[in-house]
Amino acid sequence: MMHKSLGFEINRLAKTMKAVFNQQIEEYQLTVPQYIVLKIIYDAAQNDVALTAADIADENCSDRPTITGIVQRLCKMGHVIKVSNPNDKRSSLLELDESIVKVIPKIEAKRMNIQQVMCKGIESEELTIFNEVLNQMNKNVTELKE
Repeated sequence: MMHKSLGFEINRLAKTMKAVFNQQIEEYQLTVPQYIVLKIIYDAAQNDVALTAADIADENCSDRPTITGIVQRLCKMGHVIKVSNPNDKRSSLLELDESIVKVIPKIEAKRMNIQQVMCKGIESEELTIFNEVLNQMNKNVTELKE
């Protein structure tokens, strides 16, 4: 049996969570990456902040072409509206259509339920330590990129 590294286990958990969440939100005809983009725009709008696709790419640690493609698909679906950016004519600010704004809390409830099930039997102190460890690991690995 092959030794499973920590990276393998983290990746396996992420893939399993993504598959379960995709299954939970398929009724909305959205994928997890599309929902993440919608949620980032939604959260920013709650704070009266308008974002560009580049802002979302930076926030999500994704490359810009990937986010641009997701945004284009969401625009075609009618969920995202591009508005002229007064600060930079080369980019557009992104807003959500009211119909998807009403759906996001329902999807977020599903995401929270998945997270609750995933963390069943784990004490809150253990989760706090786990998050701290993951953040430190991410910081350590990020230093290797620089």
